[in-house]
Amino acid sequence: VKYCLPAFVDMHGVPKTKLVPIDHVVSMCEGSELFTGAALDGVPQEVSDNEVCAVADAALGGFPLPYKRDVAWFPASLYLDGKP
Repeated sequence: VKYCLPAFVDMHGVPKTKLVPIDHVVSMCEGSELFTGAALDGVPQEVSDNEVCAVADAALGGFPLPYKRDVAWFPASLYLDGKP
């Protein structure tokens, strides 16, 4: 595996993710991947608010994609200011 996909699902059931190099898997699981909440449907934020982070769950994830074996999928939850 060379890359990770910390993924969460928006209110429409559409997965959102970022491609993260495997070297950053520890920081990814600590919430290094940021998203602008105002750009996500269902996240009540203004553009000037703090960004939300996708915290990947290493205990539940790391599944290689069957069609792209060098990429692993991780379920993630959105956090804002350290809180879910």
